[in-house]
Amino acid sequence: MMLRRALAQSRRRSSTTTQQRPVVRQLLNAIRKTPWWAGGDVERNRTLFEELMERGNARCPHLGSTHEATTTDKGGVRITPRDGDAKATICFVHGGGFFAGSPHAYRGAVASLIARVPGGCTALLPKYRRAPEFTIADAVDDVVEQYNELTGPIVLAGDSAGAYLALRAAQQLQVKPAGVLLWCPYLLHHPTKDVQRSLSSEGDFLDVSSLQPARHVNDEQNDARHAYALTASGVDDMMIISGEQETLHVDALTLALTAKASDTNVTHQTYEEMFHDFVLFPKFLKEAEDALQVSAEYIASRCDPVEESEEQ
Repeated sequence: MMLRRALAQSRRRSSTTTQQRPVVRQLLNAIRKTPWWAGGDVERNRTLFEELMERGNARCPHLGSTHEATTTDKGGVRITPRDGDAKATICFVHGGGFFAGSPHAYRGAVASLIARVPGGCTALLPKYRRAPEFTIADAVDDVVEQYNELTGPIVLAGDSAGAYLALRAAQQLQVKPAGVLLWCPYLLHHPTKDVQRSLSSEGDFLDVSSLQPARHVNDEQNDARHAYALTASGVDDMMIISGEQETLHVDALTLALTAKASDTNVTHQTYEEMFHDFVLFPKFLKEAEDALQVSAEYIASRCDPVEESEEQ
């Protein structure tokens, strides 16, 4: 009943689309010129995704100045502060519709995040096998293996499809993450069991039809672990960031409800006017800047054991 009510409220909100500021519309139009999500040639779309993200990497003021990015022996990316100070650690699983994206493409976005974490932070961006050549289970196994090489309190994070992989990985970890941070989660839907997305996408670059390429994902276990059956078991604390105008806002609403039903402590912060993965554009959007700051404070609070011991 609560889920149906939340979905109904979301649909009513989408039917009266908030007037977006000129800067938001201009940014959306610029993103639409690199339609990596539009189906067709997988390799071409992967190249388009990398080109789009590289433009963001070039604008990142932290890479090469305050933070260094290096490649791990498994093909992931490790980002560390140059001054060596780091009280927190995150494992950030990149998005890309399960078939695109890479740790290298996200190094600027993650550097912008950890540069804001009080007390310093290091990050690992694991490399995982992508669809359609490999299964979701393969990708999750890769994330789990590289996560397990980290030590100390760790926040497991991800955006879009990477958020789904992070949740699946969290369910397999022997040691729970200190927290889970999810930006604009894209939950892999079951084609018949799940409520279908029917929100307006006028305020987003993604639309319902553009999400169909993810149906090619070969996931034999999807019947048992489809989106609305995906609770937050294995997760004690979670923060979700989403935009009210994104086609996937229903995914964030659903996850927040199912996580609370799993007795997970959930903070869900939404931003008006914002589209899918808006957090990647802090140079242009004040909401993205705020979301990065909120995310950084969450990481610090979950990775700082001093605060917990003082409360006890």
